[in-house]
Parts: sequence; C-alpha cells; structure tokens
Amino acid sequence: MTQKTQILSFMLLLGFALCLTNGFTDQQGSTIEKLKNDIFIPADGFEFPTAEGAAYIQGTPEFQRVPDNILGTNDLEKMRDLPTDSRDYILGRKVGWFVVPQRDNPNRVWICTGFLVGPDLFLTNHHCIHDDLGLLPLENAAILMDYYQEPNVDPTRGGVTARVSGLLRADAFKDYALLRLDRPIGNAYGWLELDTTTHINTGQSVKIIHHSEGRSKEIARRNSQIVDIPSDFRAAFPELRYMVAYLADTEKGSSGSPVFLRDGTGVIAINDSSWHRTIGGRIVPEFNAGVLMSYIVPEIQQWLPSSTPPTPTGNLMYWTDYGTAKIQRANLDGTSLQDLVTGSNGLQNPNGIALDLTNQKMYWTDQFTDKIQRANLDGTDIEDLVTRSNGLSDPVYITVDVVGGKMYWTDYGTAKIQRANLDGTDIEDLVTRSNGLQYPEPIALDLAGEKMYWADIDTAKIQRANLDGTDIEDLVTTGLRTVETIALDVTNRKIYWADWATDKIQRANLDGTNVQTIITTGNKPIGLALDIGSQKMYWAEQGPGKIRRANLDGTDVQDLVTTGLNRPYSIALGIPQASGTLTFDPSTVADQTFTVGTAVSLTLPIATGGIAPYTYTLTPDAPAGLQFDARNRSISGTPTTPMPATPYTYTATDATGASAALTFTIEVTSADNLDVNGD
Repeated sequence: MTQKTQILSFMLLLGFALCLTNGFTDQQGSTIEKLKNDIFIPADGFEFPTAEGAAYIQGTPEFQRVPDNILGTNDLEKMRDLPTDSRDYILGRKVGWFVVPQRDNPNRVWICTGFLVGPDLFLTNHHCIHDDLGLLPLENAAILMDYYQEPNVDPTRGGVTARVSGLLRADAFKDYALLRLDRPIGNAYGWLELDTTTHINTGQSVKIIHHSEGRSKEIARRNSQIVDIPSDFRAAFPELRYMVAYLADTEKGSSGSPVFLRDGTGVIAINDSSWHRTIGGRIVPEFNAGVLMSYIVPEIQQWLPSSTPPTPTGNLMYWTDYGTAKIQRANLDGTSLQDLVTGSNGLQNPNGIALDLTNQKMYWTDQFTDKIQRANLDGTDIEDLVTRSNGLSDPVYITVDVVGGKMYWTDYGTAKIQRANLDGTDIEDLVTRSNGLQYPEPIALDLAGEKMYWADIDTAKIQRANLDGTDIEDLVTTGLRTVETIALDVTNRKIYWADWATDKIQRANLDGTNVQTIITTGNKPIGLALDIGSQKMYWAEQGPGKIRRANLDGTDVQDLVTTGLNRPYSIALGIPQASGTLTFDPSTVADQTFTVGTAVSLTLPIATGGIAPYTYTLTPDAPAGLQFDARNRSISGTPTTPMPATPYTYTATDATGASAALTFTIEVTSADNLDVNGD
C-alpha cells in the first residue's frame, strides 16, 4: 500500500470514527458532544501512520494539528525515547494495546489502550468491549504490551502478549471493564497502583500514557492542566460527576489509558472521552475527561491483588527475579511472599544477592544498569555502591564478608573477580584475564579457610584461590557446562553447584574430589543456597520459574513458589548459619615474649563453628607500642616498655552471643634484658 493510499484510508476511517459521538443541543444552537477515543481499523493490509504520516500532513483537520489544542499530537513523546530507568518509562511498561475484532467483519478491529492492575488483570473502557449491539467477541481479543509499528524499531518486539479469558466486571455509565487474562503477564511487567485517596484539584496537571491512533506507546504530560467541567456539560451528561477533566493531548486509540498526576505513579483515573462543542459545523474542543478511580476501585476491589500482603516472619529466603525486575522474600515454606525492590525503584535485571544479617542489609547486582546496590532487608534506603563510573560491566554474583568488611563479586563483562569495602570504596582486582579468567559467574567464600570459590562458564571450571586472589587452583574441570551457582558446606567440607545446561545439582569435596550428582531437575536449576542447620538446600528453576528445596542428599523435593516468577536467578537465606561448637583453629596460643624496639606481627587463631559473624577481643589492652586489630585478629607494632609476663585472654563471640576463649601470657623484655620489671 502506498503512503498516499495509507493516508487516504486512515482519513476515511477517522471520519467514520468521528461519527461515533453522542450529543446535546443547547438553546443557542451549539451541540455539546462526547467523542469516544477508540477507533476501528482494518486488521490486515494497513500500516499505522507514524508521526510523519497522517497526523501531520497538510489538510489534516485543524483540531488535530494545532500544537496547543487538547486534541492535537505535537505534545506527545515516544515512550521508547525516555531513559529506561526513568519513572515514566517504568510506568509505561505496564500499559498495553487492546485489540478486539469487530462483530461482523474479521478484517476490522476495535483499538483501545488499557493497563495491568494485577498479574492477570487488565483495565480498559466499557465502550472498548461493546458496540451498539452489545458485547464484542472477547474470545478473540488480544493484549500487546510491547507493540511497536514503526519500521525503525526492533522487529522482534511486539506480538500478542496475552489474550482475554473472561470479563470480571463492567459498567457502561462509569465506562470501565475489568478483564481476566489467560496468563499472569503482570508478573513480568508489573502492574499499576490505583490511587483513590489523593485529592484532585485544578491546580494540578496530569500525564497520560496511551497508544494514540494505534502507534507505539506515547506520553502526554505537557498542556495537561486539570480544569473545571462547565456547568452546561454537567447538566447534559450526568456521568461527568464521576470524572476529572484535563487538557492533555489524546487521539483515537487512547480510550482506556491510565491517567496519573504529572509527578505521580498511582492511577487517579481511566481516560474516557473527548468533549467538545460543535458551533456552525466547527468543532471546538473543551476538555478530555477520565473516570476517577475512587468510583471504580470499590466495585473491583475483590479481584485486585492485596496492596499489603502478609509480612513474612522468622527465618526468610530472599531472591532476585531477572524477568520481573524484582527482589522478593518469603517464609522458608514460600508463604507470605513480599516484593522488596521493583522496577519502580529503578531495578532492571537483578542477578546476585547477598545478606548481611548483622547490619540488616542486603546487597545485589543489576546487570542491566551495571550497579552494585544495597538496602535495608525490607528494601528501604537503597544505595548505589559501585557503578559504571567505577568500571563495572555486567556484574553477576556477589557475596559479603561482614567481619572483614568486604564484598566480593564477579564481573562478566570485564572478566574479573573484584572486592571492595562494604560501602563500595577501595576496589581491588583479585583475579583477571591475566590469570586465565574468561566469564566468571558464581562466587562463594570460605572465611574460616580463607578461600574464595568460583565457576568460569567459558572454561567450564570450578576454581578457588586465597581471598586476595593468589594461589589459584582448579578443582572440577570435567563434566561441567554452565555452572550458574555454587554454595559451600564448610562444616562437612563440601561444595555444591547447579549446572544450568546439564540440569544437574551436584556436590564434591572442597578440593574437587568425589563428585556426586544429587538431583537431575530437567528445568534449568540456578540460585543454590544451603541451610546447614536444617540440612536443606534451596534453589530456583527457570523452566518454568519456581523455587524449590530438598534435603542435602537430594531427597524430599518440595515446590515452594510456583507462580509469579519469570527468571528467578539468585537465592540467599536469612538464617544465622550454625556449624558446630564455637572453637578456634588452631586451638591454642603459645606464650609470647617480645623485645623492646623489635617489631611484632602475630596473627591469632580464627574462630570456627557457632554462627557467623564473629567478633574478637583481647584483654587487657595490648602492651605499650602494640595494637590489637580485631578485624585481622593480629597484634602488631613495636613494643616500647618492658613488661613482666602478664596473662591475656583472647575471646571470640558469635552472632548469638556464644563465646570461646584462649589464654596465654605476653612478656616484654628490654633490649639488654637487664631491667626486666621496668623499675
């Protein structure tokens, strides 16, 4: 079809659609009319006009091309041109294009906009699902969330996202329809919050996200003031008492669009219609109007997801979902699921997650935004720690050493294992391409053994090294394909891993010997975490998305979370991990004799067992000139004053308050060994 023919066809259709009005003639002869913002178009053989097409050609009716006109198009912005981490772009992901075939002509379809209000709930206008003869054939209706028509957009985007499976409630007077979808696409896109409490007045402005004329998503947020509805309109149309009026640009196809306050994220109304006068054959636009959510929500509340889901309590599991752009948590049995961080917080593709139970913090990586972030365990107080400006590129897994004050992570893009302080400062490269690293993903720490373990999915190896990256060892080098996660059982000296490509969960000794297959899932296992105290392992599966657990030997497999997941990635357990009685390695400290003026460097034993993290103390204070460093468990410095043999107590305390202690003596002698007691 030629561009000229496209434009002519579009104009004829537009003329047909403009006739879909109802009106009231006042005593002065002007007609007050309501123009529905939906449109009929052919289903096949028609390409929607772009911004350079019908809406801008010479001869387009005046009410469609005057920039400051409320029915114009010049103030519309393409949603795809907005920053992907912006609030409006994230809101726009939840807005869709609603298409239903005409009753008696399958080559023509009815187009509107609508939006997600739950995992499988879609809200649009009543007049989008009805014609003069009644309900349209909803069994063939389709929802398209990623619809783009313009040829310069990736052609792989688009296509039917969901279909309508039922009508839950509709009201012609308030002009809304709540549809049930055949799949929970809201778990991937998220859904919009419905605002019934914010006070609306004429001092505010709105923004509307819609598919005007069937084009890809656009936003109107300029020339969008809220206005008073003229009294003669109210008298002619009683349904206006449910509505708010605004000067925001819309076109055909915008029926069912969500209306937000310009700086808000909650839907205050659903866009309904354009209202105008016809005077002497000339259309004079007055305002657009939408039905307030305060009149709709009470009638559909029973189907809406709870805005305040039960808060999980006790020991919890946390996970990232790459597909839904969420960090969530739940009880260990999967109940009381709670969203912590979502796309509305700028989250895009969360991958690894790690917990600091001592300071009540969680850390995660976002592979899309190239960030390492942290927040409180309830998702509040989000901080950026390491970003692209620090050289980050595709960060994947992360783990933390709370006692040592360090976080460790793998960076897929730069082929590095790095660490930094917990606040993101003092970044160090530990293992790089110069060490043979290619594409590192999972990482785990054995703090007692002072080792870090990782897998390289390119070389198909599991390796380990000292915490500073030295002394690299190959542990498992055969039978692996894509190891996406590893976890350590230090108590029983085992390493566990999930191989996404072979569908296996396996384990071996910490030195890589005695490899065993524990479970063959068949569903892309990922995100393994261990609860040693309860002898359980937890993992996610991506085909289909679910979270499961089993005994450490692979028996008694249970499904915990089976709905609402798209691409779960990493799991962390909010369980203080016990591993036997608190003790030391080595178990004694020899009595020490130091000399005035001679440097000292003594490392004291590390705690094992109990529940990490550990804190260390030395009493009494170290001799003059020496310092005790609890973080490094060391006594260092140069003694300045002789001191007779004095008893010292070195104590380790775990997270529960349990403690263990070692006693030894420290004596400081003078250089000539004459003045032993310093008198």
